[in-house]
Amino acid sequence: MTALRLSPALLLAVATLLVVPWETASADGLPARARAAYRAYERGDLATAESQSALAVQESARSAGAWAVRGYVLSKRGDKAGAALAYRKAVQFAPTSAVAHNNLGSVLLELGQIPEAVQSFRRALEHKPIYADARNNLGAAFERQGNLAGAQRAYRTATMIDPSHAQAFNNLGAVQLKSGDVQAASASFARAAQLDPDFGVPALNLALLGDPEERDEAFFRRMEAAAAKPGASPKLKARVLAMRAGRAADRKDWEQARAYYIQALQLAPRDTTLLNNIAVVEDQLGMDREALLHLTEALDIEPDLLVAQN
Repeated sequence: MTALRLSPALLLAVATLLVVPWETASADGLPARARAAYRAYERGDLATAESQSALAVQESARSAGAWAVRGYVLSKRGDKAGAALAYRKAVQFAPTSAVAHNNLGSVLLELGQIPEAVQSFRRALEHKPIYADARNNLGAAFERQGNLAGAQRAYRTATMIDPSHAQAFNNLGAVQLKSGDVQAASASFARAAQLDPDFGVPALNLALLGDPEERDEAFFRRMEAAAAKPGASPKLKARVLAMRAGRAADRKDWEQARAYYIQALQLAPRDTTLLNNIAVVEDQLGMDREALLHLTEALDIEPDLLVAQN
Protein backbone atom coordinates (compact mmCIF):
# COMPACT_ATOMS: atom_id res chain seq x y z
CA MET A 1 0.00 0.00 0.00
CA THR A 2 1.09 3.57 -0.58
CA ALA A 3 0.39 6.36 1.87
CA LEU A 4 -2.04 8.95 0.62
CA ARG A 5 -0.35 12.34 0.40
CA LEU A 6 -1.90 15.06 2.48
CA SER A 7 -3.97 17.36 0.33
CA PRO A 8 -3.95 21.15 0.89
CA ALA A 9 -7.75 20.99 1.03
CA LEU A 10 -7.48 19.10 4.31
CA LEU A 11 -6.36 22.30 6.03
CA LEU A 12 -9.17 24.48 4.77
CA ALA A 13 -11.23 24.70 7.93
CA VAL A 14 -14.61 26.38 7.61
CA ALA A 15 -15.20 27.93 11.01
CA THR A 16 -18.74 28.63 12.15
CA LEU A 17 -19.19 31.24 14.81
CA LEU A 18 -20.94 31.28 18.13
CA VAL A 19 -21.13 34.98 18.78
CA VAL A 20 -21.92 36.84 22.02
CA PRO A 21 -24.34 34.84 24.15
CA TRP A 22 -26.98 37.54 24.15
CA GLU A 23 -27.52 41.11 23.07
CA THR A 24 -28.08 42.15 26.69
CA ALA A 25 -25.24 40.20 28.30
CA SER A 26 -24.35 43.22 30.44
CA ALA A 27 -27.76 44.86 30.58
CA ASP A 28 -30.08 45.17 33.54
CA GLY A 29 -32.76 43.17 31.74
CA LEU A 30 -30.78 39.94 31.90
CA PRO A 31 -31.56 37.81 34.98
CA ALA A 32 -28.89 38.01 37.68
CA ARG A 33 -28.16 34.28 37.47
CA ALA A 34 -27.58 34.54 33.73
CA ARG A 35 -25.19 37.47 34.25
CA ALA A 36 -23.37 35.44 36.89
CA ALA A 37 -23.12 32.51 34.49
CA TYR A 38 -21.65 34.70 31.78
CA ARG A 39 -19.15 36.28 34.18
CA ALA A 40 -18.08 32.79 35.29
CA TYR A 41 -17.63 31.81 31.65
CA GLU A 42 -15.45 34.87 31.04
CA ARG A 43 -13.28 33.84 34.02
CA GLY A 44 -12.89 30.40 32.50
CA ASP A 45 -14.94 28.72 35.25
CA LEU A 46 -17.18 26.60 33.04
CA ALA A 47 -18.48 24.43 35.87
CA THR A 48 -19.87 27.45 37.71
CA ALA A 49 -21.14 28.91 34.44
CA GLU A 50 -23.10 25.73 33.79
CA SER A 51 -24.60 25.52 37.27
CA GLN A 52 -25.55 29.22 37.30
CA SER A 53 -27.06 29.04 33.83
CA ALA A 54 -29.13 26.00 34.89
CA LEU A 55 -30.45 27.95 37.89
CA ALA A 56 -31.11 30.95 35.63
CA VAL A 57 -33.52 29.04 33.40
CA GLN A 58 -35.19 27.43 36.42
CA GLU A 59 -35.82 30.81 38.03
CA SER A 60 -36.58 32.70 34.80
CA ALA A 61 -38.10 30.06 32.55
CA ARG A 62 -39.55 32.62 30.13
CA SER A 63 -36.41 34.73 29.81
CA ALA A 64 -34.93 34.49 26.31
CA GLY A 65 -31.68 35.92 27.64
CA ALA A 66 -31.36 33.25 30.30
CA TRP A 67 -31.95 30.50 27.74
CA ALA A 68 -29.47 32.09 25.32
CA VAL A 69 -26.75 32.21 27.97
CA ARG A 70 -27.60 28.61 28.88
CA GLY A 71 -27.20 27.58 25.26
CA TYR A 72 -23.90 29.40 24.96
CA VAL A 73 -22.46 27.78 28.09
CA LEU A 74 -23.64 24.30 27.06
CA SER A 75 -22.09 24.71 23.63
CA LYS A 76 -18.78 25.61 25.24
CA ARG A 77 -19.06 22.54 27.46
CA GLY A 78 -19.49 20.40 24.35
CA ASP A 79 -23.18 19.60 24.87
CA LYS A 80 -24.39 20.59 21.41
CA ALA A 81 -27.76 18.85 21.71
CA GLY A 82 -28.47 20.59 25.02
CA ALA A 83 -27.35 23.90 23.55
CA ALA A 84 -29.73 23.47 20.62
CA LEU A 85 -32.66 22.88 22.99
CA ALA A 86 -31.73 25.99 24.98
CA TYR A 87 -31.45 28.15 21.87
CA ARG A 88 -34.82 26.88 20.65
CA LYS A 89 -36.25 28.21 23.91
CA ALA A 90 -34.43 31.51 23.36
CA VAL A 91 -35.95 32.00 19.91
CA GLN A 92 -39.35 30.94 21.25
CA PHE A 93 -39.32 33.80 23.75
CA ALA A 94 -37.48 36.27 21.50
CA PRO A 95 -38.42 35.35 17.93
CA THR A 96 -36.86 38.51 16.48
CA SER A 97 -33.43 37.98 18.06
CA ALA A 98 -30.90 37.61 15.25
CA VAL A 99 -28.22 36.50 17.72
CA ALA A 100 -30.35 33.66 19.09
CA HIS A 101 -31.26 32.45 15.59
CA ASN A 102 -27.62 32.62 14.49
CA ASN A 103 -26.37 30.72 17.52
CA LEU A 104 -29.07 28.09 17.13
CA GLY A 105 -28.01 27.66 13.51
CA SER A 106 -24.36 27.29 14.53
CA VAL A 107 -25.17 24.45 16.93
CA LEU A 108 -27.48 22.75 14.42
CA LEU A 109 -24.71 22.92 11.83
CA GLU A 110 -22.31 21.22 14.21
CA LEU A 111 -24.95 18.55 14.84
CA GLY A 112 -25.21 17.92 11.10
CA GLN A 113 -28.77 19.26 10.86
CA ILE A 114 -27.96 21.30 7.77
CA PRO A 115 -31.41 22.29 6.40
CA GLU A 116 -32.52 23.43 9.86
CA ALA A 117 -29.27 25.39 10.27
CA VAL A 118 -29.84 27.16 6.93
CA GLN A 119 -33.33 28.09 8.07
CA SER A 120 -32.00 29.53 11.34
CA PHE A 121 -29.34 31.61 9.58
CA ARG A 122 -31.94 32.91 7.13
CA ARG A 123 -34.17 33.94 10.02
CA ALA A 124 -31.26 35.71 11.68
CA LEU A 125 -30.68 37.64 8.45
CA GLU A 126 -34.38 38.47 8.12
CA HIS A 127 -34.18 40.30 11.44
CA LYS A 128 -30.68 41.70 10.89
CA PRO A 129 -29.71 41.79 7.20
CA ILE A 130 -26.33 43.42 7.92
CA TYR A 131 -25.01 40.56 10.06
CA ALA A 132 -21.63 39.29 8.88
CA ASP A 133 -21.39 36.34 11.28
CA ALA A 134 -24.76 34.94 10.22
CA ARG A 135 -23.89 35.45 6.55
CA ASN A 136 -20.57 33.64 7.06
CA ASN A 137 -22.33 30.80 8.84
CA LEU A 138 -24.91 30.56 6.07
CA GLY A 139 -22.00 30.13 3.68
CA ALA A 140 -20.65 27.29 5.82
CA ALA A 141 -24.05 25.58 5.72
CA PHE A 142 -24.28 25.97 1.94
CA GLU A 143 -20.78 24.53 1.61
CA ARG A 144 -21.77 21.51 3.68
CA GLN A 145 -24.66 21.01 1.24
CA GLY A 146 -22.29 21.14 -1.73
CA ASN A 147 -23.72 24.47 -2.90
CA LEU A 148 -20.39 26.14 -3.65
CA ALA A 149 -21.91 29.00 -5.62
CA GLY A 150 -24.25 29.88 -2.75
CA ALA A 151 -21.42 29.52 -0.23
CA GLN A 152 -19.18 31.83 -2.24
CA ARG A 153 -21.90 34.48 -2.47
CA ALA A 154 -22.56 34.28 1.27
CA TYR A 155 -18.88 34.51 2.21
CA ARG A 156 -18.32 37.39 -0.18
CA THR A 157 -21.31 39.25 1.24
CA ALA A 158 -19.96 38.70 4.76
CA THR A 159 -16.66 40.31 3.73
CA MET A 160 -18.55 43.25 2.24
CA ILE A 161 -20.57 43.73 5.43
CA ASP A 162 -17.46 43.42 7.57
CA PRO A 163 -14.22 43.98 5.62
CA SER A 164 -12.24 42.92 8.73
CA HIS A 165 -13.86 39.46 8.93
CA ALA A 166 -10.82 37.16 8.66
CA GLN A 167 -12.80 33.93 8.91
CA ALA A 168 -15.10 34.92 6.06
CA PHE A 169 -12.10 35.74 3.86
CA ASN A 170 -10.49 32.39 4.71
CA ASN A 171 -13.72 30.53 3.99
CA LEU A 172 -14.15 32.44 0.73
CA GLY A 173 -10.66 31.32 -0.25
CA ALA A 174 -11.51 27.70 0.55
CA VAL A 175 -14.53 27.76 -1.77
CA GLN A 176 -12.61 29.59 -4.49
CA LEU A 177 -9.96 26.89 -4.35
CA LYS A 178 -12.57 24.14 -4.53
CA SER A 179 -14.00 25.93 -7.57
CA GLY A 180 -10.58 25.96 -9.25
CA ASP A 181 -9.78 29.66 -8.91
CA VAL A 182 -6.36 29.39 -7.30
CA GLN A 183 -5.42 33.03 -7.84
CA ALA A 184 -8.56 34.34 -6.14
CA ALA A 185 -8.14 31.83 -3.31
CA SER A 186 -4.58 32.99 -2.75
CA ALA A 187 -5.73 36.62 -2.52
CA SER A 188 -8.49 35.74 -0.04
CA PHE A 189 -6.12 33.73 2.18
CA ALA A 190 -3.60 36.57 2.10
CA ARG A 191 -6.26 39.06 3.16
CA ALA A 192 -7.43 36.81 6.01
CA ALA A 193 -3.86 36.35 7.24
CA GLN A 194 -3.26 40.09 7.09
CA LEU A 195 -6.44 40.90 9.00
CA ASP A 196 -5.77 38.46 11.84
CA PRO A 197 -2.15 37.30 12.20
CA ASP A 198 -3.17 35.12 15.18
CA PHE A 199 -5.62 33.15 13.02
CA GLY A 200 -3.17 30.54 11.76
CA VAL A 201 -5.29 28.71 9.19
CA PRO A 202 -5.18 31.22 6.28
CA ALA A 203 -1.42 31.63 6.53
CA LEU A 204 -1.01 27.87 6.37
CA ASN A 205 -3.46 27.59 3.49
CA LEU A 206 -1.48 30.25 1.66
CA ALA A 207 1.76 28.39 2.25
CA LEU A 208 0.22 25.13 1.10
CA LEU A 209 -1.05 26.74 -2.06
CA GLY A 210 2.47 27.78 -2.90
CA ASP A 211 3.95 24.32 -2.40
CA PRO A 212 1.71 21.57 -1.06
CA GLU A 213 4.63 19.15 -0.79
CA GLU A 214 6.86 21.54 1.15
CA ARG A 215 8.66 19.67 3.93
CA ASP A 216 11.25 22.17 5.13
CA GLU A 217 11.80 22.98 8.77
CA ALA A 218 10.50 26.55 8.53
CA PHE A 219 7.15 25.38 7.20
CA PHE A 220 6.88 22.67 9.84
CA ARG A 221 7.62 25.22 12.57
CA ARG A 222 4.91 27.53 11.21
CA MET A 223 2.40 24.71 11.40
CA GLU A 224 3.49 23.75 14.92
CA ALA A 225 3.22 27.37 16.07
CA ALA A 226 -0.24 27.82 14.56
CA ALA A 227 -1.53 24.60 16.12
CA ALA A 228 -0.18 25.64 19.53
CA LYS A 229 -2.12 28.91 19.58
CA PRO A 230 -5.22 29.21 21.79
CA GLY A 231 -8.32 28.41 19.81
CA ALA A 232 -6.52 26.36 17.16
CA SER A 233 -9.01 23.98 15.58
CA PRO A 234 -8.86 20.22 16.21
CA LYS A 235 -8.43 19.74 12.46
CA LEU A 236 -5.34 21.94 12.44
CA LYS A 237 -3.88 20.10 15.42
CA ALA A 238 -4.63 16.80 13.69
CA ARG A 239 -2.81 17.98 10.56
CA VAL A 240 0.31 18.76 12.58
CA LEU A 241 0.19 15.32 14.18
CA ALA A 242 -0.26 13.79 10.73
CA MET A 243 2.76 15.69 9.50
CA ARG A 244 4.78 14.34 12.42
CA ALA A 245 3.52 10.87 11.54
CA GLY A 246 4.61 11.35 7.94
CA ARG A 247 8.08 12.33 9.06
CA ALA A 248 8.28 9.29 11.30
CA ALA A 249 7.16 7.09 8.41
CA ASP A 250 9.86 8.61 6.21
CA ARG A 251 12.34 7.39 8.83
CA LYS A 252 10.55 4.01 8.83
CA ASP A 253 9.77 4.53 12.50
CA TRP A 254 6.41 2.83 12.08
CA GLU A 255 5.57 2.60 15.79
CA GLN A 256 6.02 6.35 16.26
CA ALA A 257 4.09 7.09 13.08
CA ARG A 258 1.17 4.96 14.28
CA ALA A 259 1.20 6.70 17.68
CA TYR A 260 0.93 10.11 16.00
CA TYR A 261 -1.87 8.93 13.71
CA ILE A 262 -3.80 7.59 16.70
CA GLN A 263 -3.54 10.99 18.38
CA ALA A 264 -4.63 12.72 15.18
CA LEU A 265 -7.65 10.44 14.82
CA GLN A 266 -8.75 11.32 18.34
CA LEU A 267 -9.07 14.91 17.09
CA ALA A 268 -10.50 14.09 13.64
CA PRO A 269 -12.06 10.60 13.86
CA ARG A 270 -13.84 10.82 10.48
CA ASP A 271 -10.81 11.96 8.49
CA THR A 272 -10.49 9.31 5.78
CA THR A 273 -6.95 10.37 4.89
CA LEU A 274 -5.82 9.66 8.44
CA LEU A 275 -7.68 6.35 8.48
CA ASN A 276 -6.03 5.30 5.23
CA ASN A 277 -2.57 6.38 6.36
CA ILE A 278 -2.71 4.62 9.71
CA ALA A 279 -3.72 1.48 7.83
CA VAL A 280 -0.63 1.87 5.64
CA VAL A 281 1.56 2.09 8.76
CA GLU A 282 -0.21 -0.87 10.38
CA ASP A 283 0.39 -2.88 7.23
CA GLN A 284 4.12 -2.18 7.62
CA LEU A 285 3.91 -3.35 11.23
CA GLY A 286 2.17 -6.57 10.24
CA MET A 287 -1.05 -5.47 11.97
CA ASP A 288 -3.30 -6.76 9.20
CA ARG A 289 -6.50 -6.88 11.25
CA GLU A 290 -6.13 -3.30 12.50
CA ALA A 291 -5.25 -2.08 9.00
CA LEU A 292 -8.33 -3.74 7.53
CA LEU A 293 -10.56 -2.23 10.22
CA HIS A 294 -9.25 1.27 9.54
CA LEU A 295 -9.62 0.88 5.77
CA THR A 296 -13.16 -0.41 6.21
CA GLU A 297 -13.97 2.55 8.43
CA ALA A 298 -12.57 4.94 5.82
CA LEU A 299 -14.73 3.35 3.12
CA ASP A 300 -17.82 3.47 5.33
CA ILE A 301 -17.32 7.24 5.50
CA GLU A 302 -16.19 7.75 1.90
CA PRO A 303 -17.15 4.77 -0.29
CA ASP A 304 -15.44 6.21 -3.38
CA LEU A 305 -12.03 6.60 -1.71
CA LEU A 306 -9.98 4.83 -4.36
CA VAL A 307 -6.73 4.58 -2.42
CA ALA A 308 -8.52 2.76 0.41
CA GLN A 309 -10.29 0.47 -2.07
CA ASN A 310 -6.90 -0.42 -3.50
